[in-house]
Amino acid sequence: WTKNGHQIDVHSSNTLLAAGSYLWIFGVTVEDAGDYSCFMNGNFVETFYLLILIPPYLDKTSSIVTAKRNTNAQLHCVAHGIPDPDLVWKHNDVSLTISNKYSIYHNGTLVVHNTNTVDNGQYYCHVSNSVGRAQVMLFLIVT
Repeated sequence: WTKNGHQIDVHSSNTLLAAGSYLWIFGVTVEDAGDYSCFMNGNFVETFYLLILIPPYLDKTSSIVTAKRNTNAQLHCVAHGIPDPDLVWKHNDVSLTISNKYSIYHNGTLVVHNTNTVDNGQYYCHVSNSVGRAQVMLFLIVT
């Protein structure tokens, strides 16, 4: 067996077991992703790609954000997962879109521009991918 073109030493591994055309990987981690090729009697048989899927998870962040009126507030929502999660921000059960009022950075941060008291309340960051979903609620207080 090879992984990404390099011979696998299954005899020195406690996570790999090979028997003929079978390869078992125990305790799979992200580092195990890659192209695995089977060779029998020195002849190539087939290549398989192992894709590791990880449900979305969110970095811890402050759940209460305060901002002075007429300033910009930043609400952070940093998501991870494989495949990359899709992210949706909601306020009062309405999905937010990029506008003069809202910006959403590539890292998931929501910026509420020119804050006012109508911006107070709960903001939800929803993230999802093909293997799961997660959400976090942040509370914005404009003073």
